[in-house]
Amino acid sequence: MAALLWALLRHTRFGTQTRAVVDNPDLSDMIGVHGDNVRRIAWILSTVFAALVGILISPSQGLDVNQLVLVVIYAFAPAVLAFFSGCPAAYLGGLGLGIAVSIMSKWSNSGPWPTSRAALPYLALFVLLVIFGNPI
Repeated sequence: MAALLWALLRHTRFGTQTRAVVDNPDLSDMIGVHGDNVRRIAWILSTVFAALVGILISPSQGLDVNQLVLVVIYAFAPAVLAFFSGCPAAYLGGLGLGIAVSIMSKWSNSGPWPTSRAALPYLALFVLLVIFGNPI
């Protein structure tokens, strides 16, 4: 699904329009790109992906609102790790974060912090936002 989304955003007219609307909405309106339509389609795509995640995670985690919020945090940390630069970088960031959580689960069961592996995405997100975040 990630590869299809990347191909859609990289090699189609919709992907070009999406980048135009994100980069400069006023200029994209001037060249005939309807920003409202592009935003609407992007929201539809993101809703479909969120529904698929809910469907795929429900057999193992149950359909609990609190669990689905955790999925958002687990997905947001790799996006920040990739500096919001694109799908492949976010995928690699998620892969690295998943490997780090797996490694910590092996070592943290007997260590001083047995639940530290669950906190790793939150800590990563916090540290990345503090280090690379823009001051207000």
